Amino acid sequence: MRNSFFSLVVLLIVILGVVGFMRGWFTLTSYNKPSGAVDVQLSIDPNKARADAEKARERTDEFIDKVRSDTLTPHDKTIEVQP
Repeated sequence: MRNSFFSLVVLLIVILGVVGFMRGWFTLTSYNKPSGAVDVQLSIDPNKARADAEKARERTDEFIDKVRSDTLTPHDKTIEVQP
């Protein structure tokens, strides 16, 4: 059970990293130094991540409102009886 939980956590972190790089939340840059060493830098753009999260929240709210408006509860249905 412990190994399954650990594997799930690692999988979620990898998915978050891939999505983050695809959405531009993270950037990885490298620089060659004159000494021959390579300097690697990871940059994080929290404003981009927040903007994407807000956009996702708005789309989710719109979807929920649409589902609620399209779905009628039994009390809302009216049945017309033809004589």
